[in-house]
Amino acid sequence: MSTPSYRFTCFEFETSCSYFPEKKSQIRLCDPAQSTPESYDILIQNGYRRDGTAQYCPVCADCQACKSTRVRTNEFIPNATQRKTLKRNSHLLVRSLPPVFVQEHYDLFIRYERMRHGGYMSTMTEQDYTKHLLGTSARTFLLEFSYPDTQAPAAVAVVDDTADGLSAVYTFYDPQARTSSLGTFCILYELELAKRLGYPYLYLGYWLQNYPRMDYKRNFQPTEVFHNSRWLDFDAFLQETT
Repeated sequence: MSTPSYRFTCFEFETSCSYFPEKKSQIRLCDPAQSTPESYDILIQNGYRRDGTAQYCPVCADCQACKSTRVRTNEFIPNATQRKTLKRNSHLLVRSLPPVFVQEHYDLFIRYERMRHGGYMSTMTEQDYTKHLLGTSARTFLLEFSYPDTQAPAAVAVVDDTADGLSAVYTFYDPQARTSSLGTFCILYELELAKRLGYPYLYLGYWLQNYPRMDYKRNFQPTEVFHNSRWLDFDAFLQETT
């Protein structure tokens, strides 16, 4: 089957940088009228990400810090610490759900944001949450991980199903379960799920070098980085840019 060709209409605009508050970022946004699951299949392979129905990528002239990353699922082998994380959380119940509003999910999201991050996401209304996390222009589903005794959600992962892999859009979890490494567990589960589905990649979103909150993405190897319009092995990227 041949891959459909697309001619995209894009717009660029300036906004505050999500990572460096003192900076502005330049965003290239695909025309919302063209934003479909099929367009995202192509765009995500070229460094784009999704926020709600918006398919976008940063194109800042004086900064190229944001690098899209993906893990090669067939070659990933969990290390000893990651195996312990899998075992520690193996009691959790997992189910796949459509991207619809669930009050318990929203309540968990707000607790997570307030205790872990703060910032504007901790003040999101139910409407904001629905727009940015559940509104979609892709093939999206939720992975709900719940405690077996109470059935309460321990973690929720928003995941896109694309042509060559799953994409981890956003994950939030019980902020009081500090020793469970729930964020890592969700990624490990998504890696195994992508492999089971026959996908070569799990997309992990943007990674920024020398940005500590993004360091966890280096723990899942082999990782590829989208740089200068091509995917490079992580080590090759570091050699080329340092």
